[in-house]
Amino acid sequence: MSDDIRIGYTFSFEKGKPIEIDLHLDPVTLESKVWQTVSAPAWADLTFEQCSNCPLKPGESQYCPLALRMLQLLHAFGRHLAQEDVDLKVQTMERTYLAHTTLQDALRSLVGVLMPLSGCPHLAPFRPMARFHLPIGSVAETIYRSASMYMLAQYFVNQRGGTPDLDMAGLSELYRNIHEVNVGISKRLAKAGARDAAVESLTRLDLFTSEVPQSIAQHLEDFTSHFTWYYI
Repeated sequence: MSDDIRIGYTFSFEKGKPIEIDLHLDPVTLESKVWQTVSAPAWADLTFEQCSNCPLKPGESQYCPLALRMLQLLHAFGRHLAQEDVDLKVQTMERTYLAHTTLQDALRSLVGVLMPLSGCPHLAPFRPMARFHLPIGSVAETIYRSASMYMLAQYFVNQRGGTPDLDMAGLSELYRNIHEVNVGISKRLAKAGARDAAVESLTRLDLFTSEVPQSIAQHLEDFTSHFTWYYI
């Protein structure tokens, strides 16, 4: 629909046709529509190597929602190598981003936006970051954006009569849950024998997100000098 929030990824290679992936987000819920229909194998079943912290029940969902997203990536990029050079173009509602990088890093960016949109309950809190997507962000940029998002969420919690988490202890917990999800989906893909750029991108994303809980306090301290106007 015309009012969908759209994020378009275009991967251009030295040889072969470009791969285009268009994400359509519901403007209210930020849920994304399926962009490719692929038959689901057994390793996508919810109970196959189910994440240790998964809150979903077999009666509620036949498949792991994140596994279905990874299946789409495997289907789209299965013939490409992780270290293959790629010209990446990302079109958001506000602007266009261009980068020349490796396919695994480009896919890390795509996986990073697909995960919170997948339907996995542990990843849903990061949907607002998907709405204001920043492709190929650094650790510092990610911490700034996630901390800002989390504190805005606490503002809304407070406005609705809840108790805000001003110490942001819950943010580290959210990232620890992401790590458990990454471990679980990696086990699925290993059992499936998957070995390609999409799998490598997930591995790199887990290394990236694993850094964040340990880095939050240090980076926030580094950011302190940027905000002296507010407390002097």
